[in-house]
Amino acid sequence: MAAKVDEMFYVSVKIKLAQTESIENKDIAFKQLDEALEMAKGIAKLSSIERKHLQIQSNNTKKNILYKRNEKKETIPYLLNQLEIIGDNEAVFGTSLINIYNDLAYIHYELNDWDECLSYYHKLKEVAMKNAAITHTADEILRMVESMVLSIMEKKRLAAMNPVSRLRTEHPGMFYASILTLAAGAGVIAFKLISKN
Repeated sequence: MAAKVDEMFYVSVKIKLAQTESIENKDIAFKQLDEALEMAKGIAKLSSIERKHLQIQSNNTKKNILYKRNEKKETIPYLLNQLEIIGDNEAVFGTSLINIYNDLAYIHYELNDWDECLSYYHKLKEVAMKNAAITHTADEILRMVESMVLSIMEKKRLAAMNPVSRLRTEHPGMFYASILTLAAGAGVIAFKLISKN
């Protein structure tokens, strides 16, 4: 048993170290992650749940590396792969599932894909409400989800407005200052035209 724990620890550390690899060289980091998973296959008596945890950890590390490189769209397949790995094991992976749905929602939020974002926040809310392992954080998660949903609805409303209305709503000071500047400019032009006559 101790050998298994030591090997698991080594694989886990190797996965963590891959994340510290320079973000300029994601290929090296990804290779280290793949090697860590191969190494995990050789660990005797590793349960399928433990294997899945390592796969999720590896995928999450790849997602983090891509996110740090500002390759947000490329993170989505790794998050979706984590959902596939979890499968029907929601009770075991409840916290991971919440983190994955939150990451998916946030990435879609940053990509201005409001409908997908809302979809993942609703899934996150559903998991938080029914998963007994995380009920102590469910209220906090639900408050965060409600806040994000309201924010997304406001962004969708603003996106549907014409540019002038949006400027007036989002930056009223700038809008009215622009109007005053235009009015002053028109006044100067009118004064010059009147002065010529």
